[in-house]
Amino acid sequence: MTSINPGLASGSNPMNPTLLEAFPFEIVVIDKQFERVCYANANIGRNLGYSLEQFQKMTPDELLGKQQASSLYRQLEPMLRHSPPETPSREVDYLRKDGSHYPVKAYFKHCTYDGDDCIMFTSLDSSDRRSHIERRAIEHLPAGAVVTTPDTLYMNKAATAITGYNRKEFDSIDQWYALFPKNIVTGFKHKSKSWDCIDRSTPIIVPITTKTGAPRLLELSHHGIDESMSIWMFQDVTERETLLNKLRWSEAKASAVLNTVPDGIVNIDLRGEITSFNQAAEKIFGYRSEEVLGGDITRLLPDAHRHEDIARYLRTGHPKLSGNTIEAEGRRKNGDAFPVQLTVIEVAVGNQIILTGIIKDLTEQKEMERLTRQHNEEVRQYREDMVHISRIMTLSEIATEIAHEINQPLASISTYAQACLQLMENTTTAQPAELKNALQQISKQSRRAGGVISQLRVQVKQREIDPIPIDINKLIDYTLTLLADDLKDQNIILQTVLQPHLPEINGITVQLQQILFNLILNGIDAINAKGDGQRLIKIKTGLTEDNWVRVSVSDTGVGIAKADRDKIFTSYYSTKESGMGIGLSICQSVINGHGGKLDFNHRKRKGAEFYFTLPAYKILKGADHGDD
Repeated sequence: MTSINPGLASGSNPMNPTLLEAFPFEIVVIDKQFERVCYANANIGRNLGYSLEQFQKMTPDELLGKQQASSLYRQLEPMLRHSPPETPSREVDYLRKDGSHYPVKAYFKHCTYDGDDCIMFTSLDSSDRRSHIERRAIEHLPAGAVVTTPDTLYMNKAATAITGYNRKEFDSIDQWYALFPKNIVTGFKHKSKSWDCIDRSTPIIVPITTKTGAPRLLELSHHGIDESMSIWMFQDVTERETLLNKLRWSEAKASAVLNTVPDGIVNIDLRGEITSFNQAAEKIFGYRSEEVLGGDITRLLPDAHRHEDIARYLRTGHPKLSGNTIEAEGRRKNGDAFPVQLTVIEVAVGNQIILTGIIKDLTEQKEMERLTRQHNEEVRQYREDMVHISRIMTLSEIATEIAHEINQPLASISTYAQACLQLMENTTTAQPAELKNALQQISKQSRRAGGVISQLRVQVKQREIDPIPIDINKLIDYTLTLLADDLKDQNIILQTVLQPHLPEINGITVQLQQILFNLILNGIDAINAKGDGQRLIKIKTGLTEDNWVRVSVSDTGVGIAKADRDKIFTSYYSTKESGMGIGLSICQSVINGHGGKLDFNHRKRKGAEFYFTLPAYKILKGADHGDD
């Protein structure tokens, strides 16, 4: 049978052709020009005595009579331009094959048949409706069917199986309504008058309670035959709706999971088109999902086809994933290119394999790597500078000591030599020329040695640097970043107790950093010398009673032996086998140069604490103003 899609001009759901034959309706379809009969079902064929093939060779004039056909055409022609609010109906006389009349009340609808605009006539023989329905296919429909009038109710076998009630228990529309919740019944009663004819109905899902008390879900549609008769078609969809709800819940959970993942998740099909796009991907690329769904993946990843797994999938339909993670270039909505990490996995959806791209925005990571490289280079350069400064400070201290120790004997040599020359020049006794020459050389070389020492001191003397206000806590934090690797490698715990809002001090940054370097490295050596036990270095800042800034570095090392305590700051005295004994001496000189004091405390069985105090910058400024 040729399919038919009956409906109003505004459109309606397609009807099952089998139902058109099964319903107890008489259906005739005539083209909009009223030139031919396009379709007639078996019900009208039996009542008029024609076969379908005979109907399709007839004209409306032969079926209705020429005068009636012309009158109906004038009345129904407007239906092809707009749909009336109510379904039009009127009494119609069909002409039987034997020439007799067959009067019916027909309802008219705009429909399509084989793609052509047509008018559908729907009618029911008014002779004996109840017996007609019972004789016809209602009883044998696979779906439940209930036919209601104001006074009667009939249900088919499928309806009794679904509801659990037999026909004797159901004989009125009130009993039918009792199956449903009250709010649903109110809607039925309100709408039933406007649910007019089979093509007007739209199935709805409604709950019922069966005779056994079991809750079920029905897909129910209502078909108004005329003002007094309705047919209710339904099927049990409880299992289907349960599965659909599980599927919806599963999809909702999957969507929720995908939207909590911090990485972008993008699915593509065999054509390379995007089929899903999670919230993280929206944030990464700047698109809303609806803007990219169905679009090509190259819109987001211009080089996506170069990925081995994606290229194979698009070429063969079989991913055969390599598991490679690559770095690629992404493209945001605003056109900006940015680095991404792309990992591809396969996901089976039914019989279909789709590719899922896991995309991580590497912009921040790359920037952090760049800043880390820059920081490491700055640290490396700074440490080299600190080593250089330390060497210069050490050499300067040595030169000072050498100059102090050598200049005095050299001065004596020069004095004695000059005296000898004067005595020889004033005496009347002749002296050998060789003696005079030797004495002259002594004087000359002694002056030369003094000049060499003085020149060495000038060369190694540090360039004078103007002191500046310094936040000691920030200076400590920065210095510790330079020593972080050393502490970690030595498995030493660092603890800082820095008092906030300390006044600034006035000093030379590199020199104070060198002090901290030396004290911390000495602490590391003391801890390593002890061997076992707690490995802790603690740095603490605070204010003294005189409002000087105090900085202490304590360790859990071997401490300071009693014999060493009086000599700890003496030049060239060291408690280390390989030490030169000038580190703490230099530190003390630097602190003294800053107007402060460096000292230590021995902590019995707890290591040592070295500390220095420096005047606050505001105290120094006040002293300067006082001098002025």
